[in-house]
Amino acid sequence: MRKYKSRSFLSLFLLFFLFTITRQEKKTDNIIKTLINQNRLFELRHQYPIYKEKLSPSLKALSETLLASTTNQTDSTLKAIDNLSIYHKDIGFEHMMNMTVLKCKLLIKKGHYEEVYQLTQNQLKNKRVLKYATVSIFN
Repeated sequence: MRKYKSRSFLSLFLLFFLFTITRQEKKTDNIIKTLINQNRLFELRHQYPIYKEKLSPSLKALSETLLASTTNQTDSTLKAIDNLSIYHKDIGFEHMMNMTVLKCKLLIKKGHYEEVYQLTQNQLKNKRVLKYATVSIFN
C-alpha cells in the first residue's frame, strides 16, 4: 500500500512539473509574439537573450530574422530567412510573405537580380500567393 501511495505521488508530481514547464514555455512565446506583433523590435532585442532558450523553434527563428534585419546584417538576415522557411507553417502565411519580400529587397541590394527574378516567378506560380495578393489589393 505504501508503494502505491509513493508511486501515485511521484506520478502526480511529474504530471504537475510537466504542466508547469509547458505553461512557462507558452508564456515566454506569448511575450515574444506580442513584441513582434506590436513591432517593438528594440524591446525584442533586449528581451530575446533572456527568453531565447525557452522559445519554440519557429518563434526563435522569426526573432533571429527580425533582429538580424534591424541591425542591417544582410548576409545574416538572408541566412536567417532561409532557416525560417523551415517553419513556414508555424509562423503564418503573412509573416512568410513579408520575409520573402525582405529577402528580395536584400538580394537586390547585393545585386543578385537573377535570383530575385527566379524567386518572384516561383511566388507568382503559387496559387496561395496569388489569392493572398488579390485579396490584399481589392480590400
